[in-house]
Amino acid sequence: DGEAFRERSKEHNRRGSKAPGGSMANSCQKCGSKFLTAANFCHDCGAKQVVTERSVPATFKFFRGTQALFKESGMPEAEFEGMSLVANKFGLPIAEIWKHRQNFEALDLDANGLVSLEEFAKGVRARCNIALDKPIPKELLDMNWFDAEGNIDFEKYLSWALRVENTEHMMVTCPEERLLRALSRDHGLSPPDVDRAKRIFDDSCVDGESVLREKGFRDLMAKLLQADTKDIPHNTFRRCWIDLVRGNSAGGIDFATFLGWYVKCAEFTDV
Repeated sequence: DGEAFRERSKEHNRRGSKAPGGSMANSCQKCGSKFLTAANFCHDCGAKQVVTERSVPATFKFFRGTQALFKESGMPEAEFEGMSLVANKFGLPIAEIWKHRQNFEALDLDANGLVSLEEFAKGVRARCNIALDKPIPKELLDMNWFDAEGNIDFEKYLSWALRVENTEHMMVTCPEERLLRALSRDHGLSPPDVDRAKRIFDDSCVDGESVLREKGFRDLMAKLLQADTKDIPHNTFRRCWIDLVRGNSAGGIDFATFLGWYVKCAEFTDV
């Protein structure tokens, strides 16, 4: 009786697979037995199957993708719903929202869900390498982002981060590189010209110093004039030196001061 039942089942499957509109996608290529899902071999005749594409439900793909997101980003599953709502509101991928959330939590030192003005300013200085004796640019620290108590929540922080992410301080975090860019704009020079002047300046400084001393400046003048140091009139050199070093507490010439002099007094030729 069992053998007869199996034979009737096979015959029923064959008829179903040959019916008009019937699909062979989930049927045995040899005996025609149907499967619930794609398989590597037939459960009736044992014939190996050629599976061209496995049908994966969309819900399963979403679930699998979500699990990958948790694994790659380290986001706890408990945060998923909240991050999804913010992602839909801002039209951004959840992974990007979570990255900004982690940055926000790093600033929220007391973990109360709000970042104070003091915490925020400290984080901006660290992120952009802004020294304590330098002011934070207004576009990075605008009081309009903060509430009456001087705090900023995550969504306000996210709006701020998206607004400033392409500003110079956020994209160029090296203070020296920002200075060179600013000097290039101020003097109407191309970046290669400023880089060349910086190399000339650095070559004339004493090792480890960022200012040009008197002897180094004298040697540099001689190099630019293609002359010997003793051929430079003493009064001319002293007048030039005193004008440039005036007001500099380090007792030397910094690069910004040197560049202003170099633009006025020197030709932009290789030396």
